[in-house]
Amino acid sequence: MAPIIRKKEILLALSDRGMLSVSELAIHLNVSEMTIRRDITKLEEEGLVAKHQGVIELLEDNYLNKLAYEPPRYQKETLFQDEKAYIASLAVEEVKDDMIIYLDAGTTTLEIAKQLAFHKSIRNLTIITNDFVIAMLLIQHSDYTLYHTGGRIDRENQSCVGEQAASSLSRLHITKAFVSSSSWDSSGITTPSEAKIAVKGAIIDSSRQSYLVADSSKYNSVAMFKVCRLSVFDKIFTDKNISEKAVEDIQMQGIELVN
Repeated sequence: MAPIIRKKEILLALSDRGMLSVSELAIHLNVSEMTIRRDITKLEEEGLVAKHQGVIELLEDNYLNKLAYEPPRYQKETLFQDEKAYIASLAVEEVKDDMIIYLDAGTTTLEIAKQLAFHKSIRNLTIITNDFVIAMLLIQHSDYTLYHTGGRIDRENQSCVGEQAASSLSRLHITKAFVSSSSWDSSGITTPSEAKIAVKGAIIDSSRQSYLVADSSKYNSVAMFKVCRLSVFDKIFTDKNISEKAVEDIQMQGIELVN
């Protein structure tokens, strides 16, 4: 891997996770720790990262602090796996017999799909998704009724986006929607992908109840395009690492936070 590409991968990993050690980055990129240290030195000189007691973090004012683009799916699947599984274990408690639910494209919602696939006590469940990985998992490991939105394909995230996907969702009545986000804060959720705005808006409008499912590493990350206010969600599911200040800011808006 060329140094310029490797440094970009380091910044993307830090943008998604917040802080990582040299050894974690070396494992993630499958290179030596010495190589990572050289890259970190260069990134420090460029003012993009800082090193504190062996932990590397993204600096507040660098160009990735405002999320410019999402990491590809293969990268996101390796990060915060325990937190995503924990969030999913909380979220699946909301799913009951005879419901029609929506699983937004994402790696946290994929964990929800995995748990539902082996949750045999739920009967007559219909699942709608715009995510090809979720759809394939449920095709292979469940007998639930499945619908895919269709629409323009986002290859990197293996999902459908755009107006056609949004149009198909706008014609549905959904019991509960589990919505993902790569960036959120106390004011709402944002996305670096303009094509995702219509899809997320349509699913929130079409659902009786909407839940945000997002791990705490994405909190206080802001992308270019606004999707919606946080107050449109009936509940927010996140992990135990969410800060006390974030909990306070969310609860002040009358939103139920489950962690």
